Amino acid sequence: MVRVVLVTCPPERASEIAGHLLTQRVCACVNILPSITSRYWWEGRLESAEESLLIIKCDAAQVDAVVAQVKEVHPYEVPEVVALPVDGGNRDYLDWVRSAPRTGGAAPKPSPDAQPAVPASTPAPAPAQDDSPFAALEEIDRAFTPAVGANTMVMVAAGAVPAPKPGRVQSLSPSEAFRQILGSVPEPSAEVRARAGRLRIVLIGPPGAGKGTQAKLLAARYGLRHISPGDIILKAVRGGTEFGRRAQEYTKAGRLVPDEEVNALVQQYLGALGESGCVLDGFPRTLAQAESLAATMKPDCVFYINAPQEVLIDRLTKRSYCDCGAAYGPARPPAKAGVCDVCGGKLFQRDDDQPRHVLTRLDEYNSKTRELLRFYRDRLRPVDASQTMGDIFRQLCKLLEK
Repeated sequence: MVRVVLVTCPPERASEIAGHLLTQRVCACVNILPSITSRYWWEGRLESAEESLLIIKCDAAQVDAVVAQVKEVHPYEVPEVVALPVDGGNRDYLDWVRSAPRTGGAAPKPSPDAQPAVPASTPAPAPAQDDSPFAALEEIDRAFTPAVGANTMVMVAAGAVPAPKPGRVQSLSPSEAFRQILGSVPEPSAEVRARAGRLRIVLIGPPGAGKGTQAKLLAARYGLRHISPGDIILKAVRGGTEFGRRAQEYTKAGRLVPDEEVNALVQQYLGALGESGCVLDGFPRTLAQAESLAATMKPDCVFYINAPQEVLIDRLTKRSYCDCGAAYGPARPPAKAGVCDVCGGKLFQRDDDQPRHVLTRLDEYNSKTRELLRFYRDRLRPVDASQTMGDIFRQLCKLLEK
């Protein structure tokens, strides 16, 4: 029997979770409903949050594997997962979902020039398959960035890419730019990927240095878990949770969220790592955070990604985001001001990226990170963040793989 597994998650994590499920081959297809409103009781209060809904299609025997893989990458400690049986539907489609999960947008159709079938007594050799976690990155590009707007179903399985809207300027999408940078560096050997995939990497640097982009690229290249307290906090702020409201008071004033709150947040994610490697993006930011991290995990590599202050100010004040996960800046502005190239959604600016807060934010960062740099002085590797994103990525790969 085919099962439909429903999972809610933060909008900015939907594509990552879908991509993970497809690359792990535990399901045949994932649909994303980019924007739904969830209402729920929390500690005696009625709360609401903007979330995305993942609709995962798999064979009944794969449900446990799907749930296990969802829990590996889901940001919630107890994700909401519901599995429903499917009795009817297109017979060919249901047979495809029941078959061995593989990436692809539709069941293969026989070619008019197909060769005669191989006799049953001579089984055809199985095609060689690369089972590395990110081998299917090219095929499932749509899993990383939804392609249409809110309240529209998005097919994530490869090949299901909607046609461009008539008359709309098509710029380089975030996922295309992402793939271009990844493709600019030769693939590492299996041995190098396996070794790097067990590393615990820390990226530190001022706001606007590009840590988030580099963390995503490194995670994709080596199969690392990406842990970004900044992204998690932003989700909480946008979702209007109690923690998000507290965090917003600090970000509105251009201040950092207190160490004890961030430490507790990060410890939850580190506790779920197991033997996997990870890349910590923007954590630790203070000596107290570094000491808290040292009690749990000793980083293998610490990269200090920095740029001149005028470069950082330009990037920060011109950054904008979309709820679908796309981000824009001076190096890659949207085709139409205020509108997301990917889904057509309205772009927003973070409170702490407002010009009146940027200098306060940078000053606070600098005052709190001097001790942090001394703490990591024996393993700190500086990286010039005034370069292009591709140049920074190539430098990081070279340092990790030598």
